[in-house]
Amino acid sequence: MRLKRLIRQHSDLVDRLRREGADPLPRAVVSARLYDLEEIVRQGWRAERRASDSRIPVVDDHVEEALRQIGSWIARLGQPDMDLGVCRQGFQAVAVPLLFVLRGLDEVGEEVLGGGWAEPEPVTTHR
Repeated sequence: MRLKRLIRQHSDLVDRLRREGADPLPRAVVSARLYDLEEIVRQGWRAERRASDSRIPVVDDHVEEALRQIGSWIARLGQPDMDLGVCRQGFQAVAVPLLFVLRGLDEVGEEVLGGGWAEPEPVTTHR
């Protein structure tokens, strides 16, 4: 899974930054590598959603927001004064739960997702 690869790479690169200290691997390079992987995750998600007959808007919104937050944590990692531990915690707090959400969607299958069970109820007015 693409997201699992991104999580693993993030962890490995943060560990490398911690070990190497000042500048052998500039934070901007690390951030750019992770942005590339994040974009692959984003493109994969969008391609899967386009190919799916079942769309759940609230889940789509959740995944898009989580990907936005992941991108934000990757950007912070590129800032020289940002604490690496804070970046790791913030990134993982978003990415790991998203991994479980996406795996859950894969496991339940189209037959469960279809039928509009997760569609919002229409608003009715009573007179």
